[in-house]
Amino acid sequence: MDGAPANAPEPVGSPDPDRSALPREPFTPPWLRWLEHVRRPGALGVGLALVAGIVAYAVLFGEFQFLNYWSFRTGAWDLGVYNQALYTTTHTGHPFYYTADLPAGNRGNLFAVHVVPSIFVLAPFYFVAPGPVTALLLEQLALALGAIPTYLLAVRQLQSRTWGLVFATAYLVVPLTQGTGWIDFNPEAFLPVTALSAIYFLTVRRKWAFVAAWLLTLGVIESIAPFLVLFAGAALLGTFWPRTNAPTADRRDERRLLAIGAALALGWLGATFAVVHTLNPTGSTFGPAYASQWAILGSSTIYNVPLVALEHPSAAAAALAFDGFAKLVFVLVALACLAFLPLVGPKRFLLPASAWLALAALSNQPTFYHLDTQYTGYLDPFLVAGAIGGAVRVRRWCDRFAIERAIRDRFPRWRPSHLRAVTIASFLVVVLTTSALASPLNPRPFAAFPRAGYGIPAVTSHAEALHELVGLVPAQASILTTNRVFPELSNRANAFEVPRIGFFVGNTSYQSVIDAYLNQSEFVLVDFVIDLHLSILLLTYGNLTGFPLMAQADDAFLFQRGWSGPPLLWTPSATVVDGGLSFVPKVVQSSRQPTGPYGPALYYAGGAPKGTQIWTNPGSAVLAPGLYVANLTFVALPAAAGLQLRLATVEFPEVGTAIPDYVTSFGHHYNLTVNVDYKDGELLNTTLFATNATNGSVVSAYLRVPFLVLEPGVVECNGFVLSPPVQVWVLGVTFQQVGPP
Repeated sequence: MDGAPANAPEPVGSPDPDRSALPREPFTPPWLRWLEHVRRPGALGVGLALVAGIVAYAVLFGEFQFLNYWSFRTGAWDLGVYNQALYTTTHTGHPFYYTADLPAGNRGNLFAVHVVPSIFVLAPFYFVAPGPVTALLLEQLALALGAIPTYLLAVRQLQSRTWGLVFATAYLVVPLTQGTGWIDFNPEAFLPVTALSAIYFLTVRRKWAFVAAWLLTLGVIESIAPFLVLFAGAALLGTFWPRTNAPTADRRDERRLLAIGAALALGWLGATFAVVHTLNPTGSTFGPAYASQWAILGSSTIYNVPLVALEHPSAAAAALAFDGFAKLVFVLVALACLAFLPLVGPKRFLLPASAWLALAALSNQPTFYHLDTQYTGYLDPFLVAGAIGGAVRVRRWCDRFAIERAIRDRFPRWRPSHLRAVTIASFLVVVLTTSALASPLNPRPFAAFPRAGYGIPAVTSHAEALHELVGLVPAQASILTTNRVFPELSNRANAFEVPRIGFFVGNTSYQSVIDAYLNQSEFVLVDFVIDLHLSILLLTYGNLTGFPLMAQADDAFLFQRGWSGPPLLWTPSATVVDGGLSFVPKVVQSSRQPTGPYGPALYYAGGAPKGTQIWTNPGSAVLAPGLYVANLTFVALPAAAGLQLRLATVEFPEVGTAIPDYVTSFGHHYNLTVNVDYKDGELLNTTLFATNATNGSVVSAYLRVPFLVLEPGVVECNGFVLSPPVQVWVLGVTFQQVGPP
């Protein structure tokens, strides 16, 4: 095959004399073997292309991840959690400590939720440059480095550097890879490079390198262990059946490595189970808390899912039908981005990939069956390796049925290089087309998690204003903030996040958690643009009496305990603009006019009884606390001089509620919601409009109504007629903040 390295080793399983009968080759240092490989014809160019692809991916997606972070698209789960744990490990003497799950009773130990020792190989980098950006850049570098074992595995199996480069390119562009590290920092992003390295070292029978890579893979996250058990078990069975022409010594070496791998995976599974249950009363991944992801199926734990699905087929059918179309698209795109080659690849790769796909299909958790979330990291190494194995089998089928000879007979001018070029081009077209549709670089990718942010990130003026507020918080000051702000403040042990959803063990309530966090905090930072509902929850449950406003930038508010004097920084909230067509008629005499004489407007024809409400303006946005002015623009055509209209601004407060979603023996699992209390509208201010204009005179008016918002709420602008003989065209209203609360 074109580009095959000189003296390349035969694929595993090819006929070869028994190794035991051959003399042992003299030892050659790895660096010398690498130098000999580079000197082979064509190797340098392919190697440079591979390095260029890895560097381009790491730089490009590192920049995108930085923009995600800088535009506040990342969150406490999981960037803030892991950054805080890495920071406390390296700088405070509290290994693996983080605060986001303190209500769950795990005492802030990361290993009580996920056993992830492998990510702490990042610790040396944190001694030099601690922070979320370091974690994000290293995550993208790890994903990019997965191209190296992909290349080596493809070269080994297909005996072609060209195909090695093609599969390395495919690995870098498929959404399985890009999506794993698109939003936040997740340990699953380290699975491709470690698992593919283990698979490669298994293929070339490097025992200690395999064991090291295998242990690193197990240490990435505890939930990978069952899939590695399936891989090792299927591969071990495959060494016995079907029988191959592989030499006896080679089969024996492979069985030994697979047995070691299976034993390590089973032992690690048991050890992590014990660690999590010892540190966490809810059991985390192994307990009923995580089993809520399979509530429709009715499984009590994640490990009961297969058994429950077999024992209760009707429940399994209902679980599969839940969001069934999205699940089908997810499976098709995951396979299509690798040209469906994993389906014809070795069963050792197909079995663990199928196990994850089955778990995802039976789940009611959308992140499991959407691309561009961290969970594709469980699929990526197995599907990529399976695609390489599938390509090997397709080539063997072509050789068996003499496909190349038949094509050359039909097209005499075709050379073997032409056929290889067409094959590579066809494969890349399928891969690139499918990947373009599902890549997170696409603003609307297929099979993507709907609530995530896709497309090339853009840093808004509001994000820059929020960074200015964050910069006012001293480096080690304690602070309570919301989900998307938390990562930037997580370089401290005393940063707390407003709880969103989670377990509260024992008699712990949502109110008591907020009170405890406030008692430990010197600062409170909320943002009504990027974390609207969490900000409302905090202001609903939190008593900020002792926290005067220190600074405001747009709709972000920084409070400091004991602050005195005027705000250090004050930038008003963005002006809310509602056009005339947003007004709702309240009487038959009122109607919307998209093309009226004065432009789009709500038109009142006159004739309603005195004091009748003739329009309302449902608030289009929640207004944060502050002093505002409502500016109403309208045109009036009065029939007589005198009092005509009354304008009122009314607030319906937004109320955050924490409702127990379900209760276990460990405590409450809260479902947090925000409701608008329309039954408790508060009149903020009212003003009258009068004119001495006579019949037929057109009056253009710009009416200002000041009002004060003390709690977040939806503000409506309502109009009442006080003199029946008048026509009105309401052109719009703006709500403009003119002062701090």
